Amino acid sequence: MTLTVFSESSTPLPRRKATAPARLPPPAPPNRPSGTPSAPASSTALSAITGNTGVSAVSSVSPLVSAEAARGRTRMMPTASGVASATVHKQSRPGVTLLSISGRLTEAFKGEATGRDLRGTVAIDLGGAERITSFGVREWLSMLAAMHEVRRLYLLRCSEATVNQLSMIRKFCGSGRVVSFFAPYLCTACGEPFERSFDCELEADAIRAGRAPEAQCPHCGSSGTFDDDARSYFAFAAPHLNTAVPPEVRAILQELEAAAPAAPREAIDKSVEGNVTRVRVSGRLDGAVRWTRVLDGIEGALVLDLGGVTADEPAGLVNLGEALGAFGPEVVAVALERCPAAVVGQLAQAALPPRVSVTSGTLDAFCTSCAVQRPALVSIIEHGDVPPTRPRHPETTTRPRSSPRRWEPSRAPTAWPWSEGSKATSSS
Repeated sequence: MTLTVFSESSTPLPRRKATAPARLPPPAPPNRPSGTPSAPASSTALSAITGNTGVSAVSSVSPLVSAEAARGRTRMMPTASGVASATVHKQSRPGVTLLSISGRLTEAFKGEATGRDLRGTVAIDLGGAERITSFGVREWLSMLAAMHEVRRLYLLRCSEATVNQLSMIRKFCGSGRVVSFFAPYLCTACGEPFERSFDCELEADAIRAGRAPEAQCPHCGSSGTFDDDARSYFAFAAPHLNTAVPPEVRAILQELEAAAPAAPREAIDKSVEGNVTRVRVSGRLDGAVRWTRVLDGIEGALVLDLGGVTADEPAGLVNLGEALGAFGPEVVAVALERCPAAVVGQLAQAALPPRVSVTSGTLDAFCTSCAVQRPALVSIIEHGDVPPTRPRHPETTTRPRSSPRRWEPSRAPTAWPWSEGSKATSSS
């Protein structure tokens, strides 16, 4: 039997002094000692975009890249080069063969011969692919089938034309992986369309969730919004998300992006190919544009691209009309492309000068599916026989779901300024 006795002492027992809780050692600074292991390759690639060199950036990739980082990955909407076939350029890099394809992929693209000549790790830059025809798809698939000695294939900077094929043809990528692709944007300030590239490894969360961040317009610097349905556009990329990209391929992608800075277009850009002179006009179409200087010395055929015009003034429209009527016999034909609605309306009020034709113009349209009013580029090659004054209005398509769009009768010009020469001129 055990007896326990409790008694109270008149002298209190000394209390133990409170001690501060133990603290964990501070985390290691971002700059690790030289003896510690280096971060994974994805850390280096992420740092190049986010600007964060800390190790914590490796644990989770932010779904939205900051606006500062996105600046180097936007570009103006590419204009057609006018080249009928694709241009293929092959380069040997350390451990990688870089194949750059630009222009239009048609039956002239020798896919099987190109595929047989490739081996090892191959990266294909498709940032310059403008269009892929049905025969071009056939040749592309022949190239993939002929890559017997290719171990790894990566597709870089896939253009919108390439994304369209990737979305519709399951085998278009073969056994390869899409590293990055371009997506359409529209500037909310100047209305200029542009593109932003998305990275399937570094922006996997945003792509998977169908979240497209705002991007800076390379034309005016304002904010632009995604010009499509993000979930539908990103759907093709699901099998390629979170795929680790080898450092040597990542280095090529960064080099390609750095080689094409997102600089604003010049107000006037002139290029000559054969006997055709192409003049692109960007910015305001006002009385300050000196057409006499811009069009001085032009011979042969002239293509005047007005798609970059952000605003117009009456004086600018009058000066343009006078310049179009002042050409001498050395200019055999003048084609106006992507004319803004105001220019279309101005030209519709008067007869076109000799040798001048309009090949395409931007008119107000209404998407019957999305119930959204927005500009539509109308080609006279396709709709020249259906002027907006007739009861039946021609239809074109808008990007989300390729829904039909119709012209708004109340805002259409009183007459469509076309000529017989328009129907024979391509607006590329």
